[in-house]
Amino acid sequence: LIIADSPGETSKFDLEQILKKILNKSDYEKVKIDWSSTFNKDFNGAQILNLGDNRALLGLEIEGSHWVASFKNINSSDQSLKDGVYFDSYGLLPPANVESAEFDYTPIHLQSYALKENFCGQWCCLFLKYCFDDDLPGFYSKFNNLLNIDLR
Repeated sequence: LIIADSPGETSKFDLEQILKKILNKSDYEKVKIDWSSTFNKDFNGAQILNLGDNRALLGLEIEGSHWVASFKNINSSDQSLKDGVYFDSYGLLPPANVESAEFDYTPIHLQSYALKENFCGQWCCLFLKYCFDDDLPGFYSKFNNLLNIDLR
């Protein structure tokens, strides 16, 4: 599954382009893409976060390390979306600053470290599309057994 124009590592610009293609304008405007250190548990919308070290503040350019996502919609009919949900395509637990928000997390594995896959940002975009469509169960039912492995 490749939803970007080219496979591999995904930049912030790439994520913005993917989201513009798959989300409507009002949903796209509710997405924040930034470093994980900027995570805001009260943000009503979507956050795509890079777990890398933000050295850009020091004038150093870095690519980042891994994209994850969070979603919260206080108006959702799905309780987990109302309370907040965290997504990592490796199925790993959230970092400490996100874990403290007590969001649900998605315990499914869509990528493997062993296979050195670099589609984490693209998976985040697809996950958020299902969240904005208020269809998290649809995401789980389609992709839950994709790798069928447990890396924890």
